[in-house]
Amino acid sequence: MDIMEINARCLAKCLPDMDAAERAVMEPYLKGLETYLAHRPQRAEIISFDRQVLKNPWQRETVRRRRKAVAAAREITVDEFGWEVYDGD
Repeated sequence: MDIMEINARCLAKCLPDMDAAERAVMEPYLKGLETYLAHRPQRAEIISFDRQVLKNPWQRETVRRRRKAVAAAREITVDEFGWEVYDGD
């Protein structure tokens, strides 16, 4: 069970106690949440970006170089891993 399932269960239990205006706002959200929960992929079907794309050091280095090249073209500062560094960092 995850936070979305807990949220849906709590909303379903609290819905009868809400007044009409609150219920009108929360019912579409609850229906959408329940629909998503019924049709979302199982955890085994979710592909991890890091696991699939960055499998070996060569791929990690290639991605890092591409990020740096894109940043250089856009004149953005990047760290040693190739991620953008903002002024507030």
